[in-house]
Amino acid sequence: MHNIFYREHDARCDVDALQRLFSQVPCQLCSLHTRFCSADCDSLLRRWYYSEEIDKNLPSLQSLIDSKALSKCMARKVAGSGPKYCHLELAFRRDPDNGISNLFIEQTGTGANRVTKSKKVVTQVHVVEYFAKLREC
Repeated sequence: MHNIFYREHDARCDVDALQRLFSQVPCQLCSLHTRFCSADCDSLLRRWYYSEEIDKNLPSLQSLIDSKALSKCMARKVAGSGPKYCHLELAFRRDPDNGISNLFIEQTGTGANRVTKSKKVVTQVHVVEYFAKLREC
């Protein structure tokens, strides 16, 4: 089909092939695509990367979920934005009062906040208390 070759069962290759295919499609179909499909290839790649980060980083946050320091939903947001448990621990060690908060509200290259921009949300997670308890032991 349109001489587009790709590796099967590789999500990134699938997305790249789809992007190449759409670049070869007649303009009438492209306008239909933009009208009926809200996702462009860049956003699909970002979603795929986010999902990969969650799969890679979420297991390291399980102790925070088990101890109720992070909800499962918040842990997915943290994991999707890149940090693992060791990064949270390092942020706390460097600055026990503001390290976790600074990490959560840090802006990424796209201008979005890493986890949340709400200081209220940051105060509602109990990661700081979790690491403070570990420090006491």
